[in-house]
Amino acid sequence: MWEDSRPDRIFGNREIKRTAQDGRNAVIVLYLRSSLTGAERQDLRRESCELDATAAVIDDVLLAYTATHRNDRFKVLMETALPFSAANPYNAETLGWGARVAPEMFYGREALSRELAARDGTSLVFGGRQLGKTALLRHVEESVADPNLRRFAWFIDLKEMGYVPDADTSKDPFEIYQTLHAQFKRENILGRDATGGTLEQMRQDLINAFSVDGDLQVLAMFDESDAFLESDWLAGSAAVESLRALMDSTSNRFKAVFAGLHNVQRFANRPNNPFPNLGFNPNHPRRGGIGPLADHEARNLVEEPSHLLGFRFEPLVVDKILSYTNRHPSLIQFFCHELIRSYRDSNPDGDPPYVIGIEDVDRVYRTSSIREGIKRRFEETFKLDPRYHVIALTMILDQARPTESWSLEKLRSHCQSYCPMTFDPNRLDDLELTSLLNELIGLGVLAEDGTSYRIRSSLIAQLFGSEDEVMSRLFELEADEPY
Repeated sequence: MWEDSRPDRIFGNREIKRTAQDGRNAVIVLYLRSSLTGAERQDLRRESCELDATAAVIDDVLLAYTATHRNDRFKVLMETALPFSAANPYNAETLGWGARVAPEMFYGREALSRELAARDGTSLVFGGRQLGKTALLRHVEESVADPNLRRFAWFIDLKEMGYVPDADTSKDPFEIYQTLHAQFKRENILGRDATGGTLEQMRQDLINAFSVDGDLQVLAMFDESDAFLESDWLAGSAAVESLRALMDSTSNRFKAVFAGLHNVQRFANRPNNPFPNLGFNPNHPRRGGIGPLADHEARNLVEEPSHLLGFRFEPLVVDKILSYTNRHPSLIQFFCHELIRSYRDSNPDGDPPYVIGIEDVDRVYRTSSIREGIKRRFEETFKLDPRYHVIALTMILDQARPTESWSLEKLRSHCQSYCPMTFDPNRLDDLELTSLLNELIGLGVLAEDGTSYRIRSSLIAQLFGSEDEVMSRLFELEADEPY
């Protein structure tokens, strides 16, 4: 509670200032025992933005207005208070791997979330970097877990356990049981007679826990699982088979989920693998795939948090944002964070609604850090497999129009002209090439037109520079082949 309504006095307070500067994500809620004038609200916004402080200042006027609404009063209160603050819920750090996304900023993926939570749903999640796999698993963890109902959900990072790509594929995949056993013990799920010790003893301890407790359900979600799966494959997939058997013996009350890059999908396509029993259907190879958000999901991510802050969009502005970001959730967060910050810097005065136009969006896109961030996102995708890079750059360089469609035959012919060994049909047959193209569709780089393919957006082509720059990169890729 605060007595003095003058904004300079509010933000001159040491405690408020320290909170604002020590933690940019801290929410300061102040109740004023008075009423702010219109000019004081503008001063409040200006002072708040200078400190980068998310301060929801509530006075008697806002309380009286909120009281006139019967439903969603907290939302109404925030919609009237936050437009005069520096609140910016979009996370500029989402381009970092594994960045945490606030629960209220997680949008979309409803169908896949239900699949992962369901006992008979898929156990595989695959997709490129920064498309939201980790955020999805965290979201499912929070939505499923309810210890009071004997429902447990755990996010486990296998990279932190030491399963690192190209580092040590000889690491024992059965160490995963030690992690599970320790987690069961930490949650007091195991009985007093659970001793652990050998692999078989640990496995039996887990089975006994489900036998004793008929309500027990455990969802164990393993992120960054590519290196683990490679290690287990070299050992005959024994660890995954053992986990699948544990799922069967508990009627899927224990469920394991493996998330990773597109190598997860490739493992599932190998002969004699356990994945058909883990929800992977070769007739629907994109089940479990995570790519760009659906159009309505991406629009909601742009519009709903912004509306809460008092922002509105002129016609076609949201379409422009989705075009620039290719509907990638991390890029939308990155772009919208900068868009709101830039608008406030350029428009320090004024009352809500704050209307964002095409020129505001274009100004942000022209910022070098934004363009480099978007370009870096696609470069990280291409690093997953050099053949991705060859295909994309070939289509960018050799097409008359940025979104011209390519047949499989034409694409192979042009790629062979740059990397003849890699795209030789005896080395990469049509089925494997089609799989690569399907992966690029899932990654948001390509789109499918019947039996033809095209670069999804002309903006992707523009990111990679001039014709000479694209050609130079293709020559570098040719020098390093075969892949």
